[in-house]
Amino acid sequence: RKGLMKKGTMLAQLLFGIALDYIIPMAATQVGFTFNVSHLLFSNIIGFYIIFTEAVSVCENFYECNPNSFPKWIIKFLTAGKEQLDQLGEKEKENEENLH
Repeated sequence: RKGLMKKGTMLAQLLFGIALDYIIPMAATQVGFTFNVSHLLFSNIIGFYIIFTEAVSVCENFYECNPNSFPKWIIKFLTAGKEQLDQLGEKEKENEENLH
């Protein structure tokens, strides 16, 4: 049940990113601001984060099943990357709180 909720939330995040990719250029056009975006930006960022965190989870599970068959450096690398992304998010949250 918990895993299903997590997947549903990820799908909702991705759909939100796709909506932003279409709504922002349309709204900008309505106020007279035009820019050319040849690819989806928000959905790519959200999708990358989802894939990255899932890759970390899969590698951790492989390692737990059989530590000798999976290179530990891959888990360390992915975990360090995930922690850095999370730290960036925390710093951004602190900056927003300081502005208010």
